[in-house]
Amino acid sequence: MGDPHRKWSQASTFETTIWAIKIALICVGIGSCLILFKIAVIPYTSAFLISTIPCFWSSIKVFLSPPYIYILLNFIIVAIVASSTFHHQSQIIKPVRKALLHTEKSLNLNFGLKRPPKSPIVKIKNGKM
Repeated sequence: MGDPHRKWSQASTFETTIWAIKIALICVGIGSCLILFKIAVIPYTSAFLISTIPCFWSSIKVFLSPPYIYILLNFIIVAIVASSTFHHQSQIIKPVRKALLHTEKSLNLNFGLKRPPKSPIVKIKNGKM
């Protein structure tokens, strides 16, 4: 009869070989990607950056000239004023409306707000109106 440990050792050797091949292929793939990056990507990227940075900087300098800064600052100020105006109206109106309704209820006043008319009270005496 065969040794049961022998089958296990053959399967283990086969699995170990497969894992070694996988790791070797992964290392080769990573190495080839690094070489491709070094040869193809870095020179073109650096050439692109070297040619575009001066043009980009000159555009920035033009937009930082006084007329553009004046227009930009005024636009920012108008946007802040407009947003704060709308924001405050919604926050102020609700508490004021609640205060008016509370005052109206406590003083039994009607500030132009229409209420449904009260139904007349009919007293019934001895089953007759």
